[in-house]
Amino acid sequence: MNKKHILLTGASGTVGQEALQQLIAQDQYQITVFDIRNKKTESIFAPYKQQINVIYGDISNETEVQKIPNNLDAVIHLAAIIPPLADELPELAYKINVLGTKYLVEHLEQTSPDCFVLYSSSISVYGDRVQNPNIKVTDPIQISLGDEYGATKVAAEQILQNSKLKWSIFRLAAIMKNHKISKLMFHMPLATTFEICTPEDTARAFVLGIEKENELQNKIFNLGGGEKACTTYQAFLEKSFSIYGLGKLNFPAHAFASYNFHCGRMADGDELAAIIPFRKDDLNSYYSQVEKTVSKSQKLLTQLLAPFIKWYLLRQSEPYKAYKNKDKQMLQRFFQPGNNAENNKQWQTALASVASIFVLFFSLQTQAQTVSVQINNIQSNKGQICIAVFKNQKQFETERPAYAMNVSKSKVRNGSLTVDIPLSEGEYGISILDDANKSGKMNYKLLTIPEEGFGFSNYYHSGMKKPLFRNFKFSVLRNEIKKIQVKLRYIL
Repeated sequence: MNKKHILLTGASGTVGQEALQQLIAQDQYQITVFDIRNKKTESIFAPYKQQINVIYGDISNETEVQKIPNNLDAVIHLAAIIPPLADELPELAYKINVLGTKYLVEHLEQTSPDCFVLYSSSISVYGDRVQNPNIKVTDPIQISLGDEYGATKVAAEQILQNSKLKWSIFRLAAIMKNHKISKLMFHMPLATTFEICTPEDTARAFVLGIEKENELQNKIFNLGGGEKACTTYQAFLEKSFSIYGLGKLNFPAHAFASYNFHCGRMADGDELAAIIPFRKDDLNSYYSQVEKTVSKSQKLLTQLLAPFIKWYLLRQSEPYKAYKNKDKQMLQRFFQPGNNAENNKQWQTALASVASIFVLFFSLQTQAQTVSVQINNIQSNKGQICIAVFKNQKQFETERPAYAMNVSKSKVRNGSLTVDIPLSEGEYGISILDDANKSGKMNYKLLTIPEEGFGFSNYYHSGMKKPLFRNFKFSVLRNEIKKIQVKLRYIL
């Protein structure tokens, strides 16, 4: 009897390592792992070299994805950039989470058209649910403002659903194990209903799901630990602080956001559990596991340093910084907007801008062409490059791009940087800002003279007034290899 050939992406991640061990323990699969090559992944996979086939490659590189074998029976696709890195480096998150899924799907359609793909998505696609915590798959997609990770998951889901493959999507609750404290700790409102799932249980759902193709095919499920794995975020933090020796959760008002995050209770999570018996853990077993990792001496030291640790943590709180600095834009992101007309107008404008980005994401699907944009004459490595993609004159006039992204200058070489942007067929125009001070907007001297570098697609603007969209527009055709040149201009 031939063993089923299983591909596992993201096997070096928290859930991925659990899935790999469980696949091996099944002793009934031929296992291929596709992951990036570095010291960490080499160390993780070394003990299994006699039991698995490891292919090293970058999933966001279309050529390297071609190394994945043909005639696969099933794929567990876990590879992703997750928060907080996904929000700090949205370009990287987009490349891995969206383009990586696109290249993988296209390769599978050509080489393994009958395979079954199990994809790891996220509860983040439902957005803020503080007031309505009971989540069902049939609920509308409603990503929180500023959630770059959630946007990539929605786009990747669309790619998979529009493919010719057999698939199932699991939207995961909060996966908890060895969780590192980050600034995201303060993004979630304390009143949020919070459902966890352990990596072991999560991995079990994917591994056992391979043999449940008929029940899972072309369906989306919410995956969580169940009713006994639910609590509030405040109660979860209070218990965690107690276990580690940090004492009370006594942060000042406005340290935590009041809305615009995600998480909730998977009201229909039992539907997946009825098909796949993956749940073995709950909140109590999770807390017990954590307690075993904290020694008495470690807890005593933490108790002594608790005031300093909490002082340091508070310094990471972006909601608190916004409150202290009276940053109107960030206050609107983390706290419920006021009732005055100006606040509401600005909030609606922000939401409309985000919505337009999602429209472009959805248009990508598997027909998107990769447009290579080479930016030249970059005069310094300070700050970031801001890219805005417009589809018509009105979008350009109102500064409401169809898609916008900020790119690190870390890869600038000899004043040049190349960025790949996936665009579907149509007309576009690209404007570039050399945002040296990371303000996210052009700075002007004497109200009208640009202080920072700027440029446009295939067009060097020598005038002082803004160009017209028709001056820098270009067309994208299906299956076209498109290359765009942008030469930055600096007036001052």
